[in-house]
Amino acid sequence: MVTGFQQLTGINAAAVALTVPAGTREAWLQAEGTNVRYRVDGVDPTASVGGVLVAGAPDSLMLTIEAGLYDAMVIGVDADSILNVHYFG
Repeated sequence: MVTGFQQLTGINAAAVALTVPAGTREAWLQAEGTNVRYRVDGVDPTASVGGVLVAGAPDSLMLTIEAGLYDAMVIGVDADSILNVHYFG
């Protein structure tokens, strides 16, 4: 069941937390524009530290987060970074 969608833009100035809807168990993340970094341990990623979501990767390469979803933090590597997040319950 889909619980929501979120698109984050202008996320290169500081790391931001995902806004996870109630009842969500997993999220699919896809970077658009330029790469996005992430961490799922509640620590802020930086433009050079954290897992990398490669911009423009095909849908089959979306990142799926289950464990650590409510602690996930993201940051864009530059001003053109966009992150699309699909939430599922």
